[in-house]
Amino acid sequence: MNNLFIFLILFSLCIEHTIGGEIKLVLVNELHNKVLAIRCKSKNDNLGDHDLRVGQSKRFEFSDNVWKTTLFWCNMWQAPSYRVHQRFDAYRSKWKRHLDPTYFWIAREDGVYFREDELYESKAIISNQFEHNKPVKVSCDNGDDEKIVKTGEVYEFTFGDNKIGTARYSCKMDRGSNIRGGKAREASFKWIAKEDVIYFSPMRNISDYKTKNESSSGDEERSSKYSFVSALCMSGGEGDNSYSTNSLLQRRALAKAKPVLVKNIKELMMDLNFPKYIKVADLGCSSGQNTFLAMSEIINTINVFCQKWNQNLPEIDCCLNDLPNNDFNTTFKLINSFKEKNFTSKVPYFVSGVPGSFYSRLFPRKSLHLVHSSYGLHWLSKVPEGLEKNKMSVYITASSPLSAYKAYLKQFQRDFTTFLKLRSEEMVSNGRMVLTFIGRNNMDNPLHRDCCHFWTLLSKSLHDLVIEGLVSASMVDSFYMPFYDPSKEEVKEIVGKEGSFEIKDLEAHEYDLGHCNQDQSKRSKSGQNEANYIRAVSEPLLVAHFGNAIINRLFGKFAHHVSQHAGCRNKTTTYLCASTWFKSLIFYHQGYLRGIMKENQRTSLELKKK
Repeated sequence: MNNLFIFLILFSLCIEHTIGGEIKLVLVNELHNKVLAIRCKSKNDNLGDHDLRVGQSKRFEFSDNVWKTTLFWCNMWQAPSYRVHQRFDAYRSKWKRHLDPTYFWIAREDGVYFREDELYESKAIISNQFEHNKPVKVSCDNGDDEKIVKTGEVYEFTFGDNKIGTARYSCKMDRGSNIRGGKAREASFKWIAKEDVIYFSPMRNISDYKTKNESSSGDEERSSKYSFVSALCMSGGEGDNSYSTNSLLQRRALAKAKPVLVKNIKELMMDLNFPKYIKVADLGCSSGQNTFLAMSEIINTINVFCQKWNQNLPEIDCCLNDLPNNDFNTTFKLINSFKEKNFTSKVPYFVSGVPGSFYSRLFPRKSLHLVHSSYGLHWLSKVPEGLEKNKMSVYITASSPLSAYKAYLKQFQRDFTTFLKLRSEEMVSNGRMVLTFIGRNNMDNPLHRDCCHFWTLLSKSLHDLVIEGLVSASMVDSFYMPFYDPSKEEVKEIVGKEGSFEIKDLEAHEYDLGHCNQDQSKRSKSGQNEANYIRAVSEPLLVAHFGNAIINRLFGKFAHHVSQHAGCRNKTTTYLCASTWFKSLIFYHQGYLRGIMKENQRTSLELKKK
């Protein structure tokens, strides 16, 4: 009997796991402003339910059973709906390769990422940060030939461990300084050559995580690779880093486009014989005070113009459109302020939100009279295909291959053509569009972007973080902005080929950040201001790809680069403001008829034409 009792005790020790052991499991929440609910279990142990705020992690420790058959699985849910759910195996005994491994599982918007704390294969990076273009000769006992590393460049190689974790690699630089790599199992290492000394930095950043399941399908792989595009929106709320607080540039663009908008509203009212009802759509309205600037101008212009011509005021249907991720809550909190500013206007108007991409159908056929869009159409529906050779750059630069420009242009042509076709289905005859977006001066070299172009400076800032070991080069190489700044000629060509609209106005205005003529003492503040502007429009994309941890550091670098380029004069970036009118079938063949036609006259004329 005693022997049986002892056997049962030993048997139970064999099959159960010991909580608080050599295996470490860490779950991390890197979702975008969402609480993460987690639950991890094995056959015999339940590690409990836990809620993690953004940036928080939960650590568990346990040991294998004697037979090395331990399996822990975890469940993750996204708050607040908890509908998005993922179950996965978090640890199996057969995965274990080192003495005390830690297994990280990171929840991001596009999936669950895995990383072992102690990697079997590691990376060494040697970076040349000498000034005045001093090349460095580097020779390492990894079997590679001697390398010449120019200033600003890096040399990297991967290496593995031996069975007992004591592998060593050494490298030599031409300054006579010997450097020695660490253990392969200690992750990755970076050596930085500067004027005073050689710096060492272990790389343990989350940017090197691998996805749990890699797609075998080409389309799915591409979708997963650029999944950050689904996060496209302006930074919400009204905080210091929000779009609402940092949209002065966009307000300036609205002011530049005001004369064109007013002129087209007046012509629209005349062409449509002062209709009783007008439907207006603001596409890409974003959030904050700027959202209502254009609508206020439209309402006031119609009010004054109708009174001048002694016409009855129409009812105006004001439709505010943006992507579903847009912060409509902040926008509609400003409705009362909008009504107060238009208190003197006698025009009856009604405001509604229309979530959705303007690269899809948004409204019923032949329902729109006026379309307005400011700072929206330079954003593409997706990252273009074929950018793999455009290394260490989030957009087109002078060093980009010509294929990068062609890829971006092709995607813009496809998207803008789609936009025009969809609006032609939604607009009434002689309807108007006023579109303002970022463009570029037409130059012989389509790759040319000036040194102070915002995406060029963002690329430099990310490169700085690669040098510091905060971001991997592979992560930067897989991030591209879904953006294109067309020339006037490219816009004209696309509108002409699509054929539904005719351009009435196409103006280019200087993209002025307002600090080019400032003295040195004010440039630092101006640099921070532009960093805030760019952060407000790009942070959701960056967070979706790189995570939250690097954002403050990244835009600190960005502000520094802006201040260093504040004297840049040869600016390629412009505002493009285009107005178009939608051709009706009858006007398309007979030319543009000026004056006012009554409704019964228009009807009889259309019947005659048919």
